[in-house]
Amino acid sequence: MKSTLFKRILGMVLLTVFLCSLLTLFAFSYSGRSVFTKMKANELLPRAQYIASIAAQFMHGEIGIVTFQRLLGDSTAFDATLFVYNYKGALIASTVSQQSFLISSELKKYVPGVLMGNSMTLREESAGLGVIVGVPVYEADGDIIGAVFLNKPLHEVNAALSGLIGALIMSLIAVTAIMVVPVYIATRSITRPLKQMTGAARAMAEGDFTVRAEEKGALEVSQLGASLNFLSGALRDTISDLLLERNRLRSVIDGMSEGIIATDAFARVTQFNPASVRLLGANASGVLEELAVFPGIQKQIMTSILEKKPSSSELKINEAVLRVTVSPLFFRDSEVSGAVALIQDITKEQRLEQTRKDYVANVSHELRTPIASIRSLAEALNDGMVKSPEDRSRYYGYILRESMRLSRLINDLLELSRLQSGNVALEKQVMSVKDLLLDLSDRYSDIAGESGLKFVSELPHDMPDVFSNPDRVEQVLIAILDNAVKYSPDEGTILMGARQTGGKLQISISNEGSISEEEMPHLFERFYKLDKSRAGEGTGLGLSIAREIMELMHEQIFVTSKDGFITFSITLQTAADDALQKGFGCDKIL
Repeated sequence: MKSTLFKRILGMVLLTVFLCSLLTLFAFSYSGRSVFTKMKANELLPRAQYIASIAAQFMHGEIGIVTFQRLLGDSTAFDATLFVYNYKGALIASTVSQQSFLISSELKKYVPGVLMGNSMTLREESAGLGVIVGVPVYEADGDIIGAVFLNKPLHEVNAALSGLIGALIMSLIAVTAIMVVPVYIATRSITRPLKQMTGAARAMAEGDFTVRAEEKGALEVSQLGASLNFLSGALRDTISDLLLERNRLRSVIDGMSEGIIATDAFARVTQFNPASVRLLGANASGVLEELAVFPGIQKQIMTSILEKKPSSSELKINEAVLRVTVSPLFFRDSEVSGAVALIQDITKEQRLEQTRKDYVANVSHELRTPIASIRSLAEALNDGMVKSPEDRSRYYGYILRESMRLSRLINDLLELSRLQSGNVALEKQVMSVKDLLLDLSDRYSDIAGESGLKFVSELPHDMPDVFSNPDRVEQVLIAILDNAVKYSPDEGTILMGARQTGGKLQISISNEGSISEEEMPHLFERFYKLDKSRAGEGTGLGLSIAREIMELMHEQIFVTSKDGFITFSITLQTAADDALQKGFGCDKIL
């Protein structure tokens, strides 16, 4: 088990106290003996001098032997053994014991030096002497008449020193024991805020930034708590901002029409948006890995990760064409941490490009045909191959018709271009569509008759006025009628009728024939001709122009094929609503 900071601090402090005590004990044991000896010698020196003064009185006969011995007493009075020598070095008095005589014999070697006037203090361990203090005995005139020695035996010195060491050990143990409580309390006061901060930090790591660390205790600890609280607040704000930005980014990505697939460094999907599911045709559960097309995408992603460069490919799913662009994600400059695949539906773009190509090809073809005719006719005339005036006149007529056809084609192209650009102004007004339809009925009855067709008009008597552009409505109806005359079979019938449905008037023109479901969506395309055998008739732009006009007027044009008749219908807003007339009486569509 890992030791806690509390145990470590408590152990370190107590160990410090113990080591200090132990070092003190060792220091005292090493140097205390000499210090104690010196102290003991300094303590015995005044006593020896006192005894020397008494010995001087005794040696002069000023006091008797009895008084002298009474004054000297025994060794306990001076806490040492006493020896008194005369000027000849003979022992004249001592605190008698068997050991004292042994010590006296050992002291004789120091007597001459003291009798010469040299006081001495020393520690002698031989023969157990211990501490020795010697002083000379002076007469009144200053002559030395003897010597006094006080001896503290070695065993007594050691016993006293051992007692001091024992007392020191006990005091050190007591100090160590006493220090446990304050050290425990002090350590607890340091570690308790740290434990609370640890809990707060763990709560922050789990996402709870409401918890606060204590800012109490010592200055450093309180500063640490304040810093932790500041960090918590900063992290809360930063994570809130990141969550907000992530949600914004998630909303943007989810709202994109392009598909986004994010993977890790092993091409495993980590994130994707709904568009990717929709474009790739995933099931309701949205499991991309289950799709048959996904292994190919995953292989492309892995290749980009390994090669560390973007890649692009096209993928066809049913009728849709998708472009898959993979870009590796770099971490730490050159290290790849994953990749992002962008899936775009380019079906419309490809169709538009194909339409553009077809348009250019069709325009080139339609222009080439009359130009080639004019050129061949002009070359024949220029080379003098046409001799008779009748033939030249006929050739000139061909050139004129082809020129007019070329002019119509160019005018129709310009008209279609203007309509598609949206820059054509269509002023709408209340008009009598009944008069227009009756006029067209009269005209196309003759045209149909000339082509061997039957024209039938079924118009109601109470036909309402409409709110539209008269010229453009007539242009659309003429394009439909021309188409009906052109593609009706011999002795066929053309029907024109009208009926009101809600606020709209629906005008329908039908001719005999049929159109397959596959061809209906293409009828309003530029240069599309249902009957290829009639490719030389018309420009192939009439219905395209009609559709653009109806869309600009916010109306409808549509086709149906039923019961052996092909029916083109348009809708026009009726003018029966007074509010409509007042609000749009002079409407202009740009």
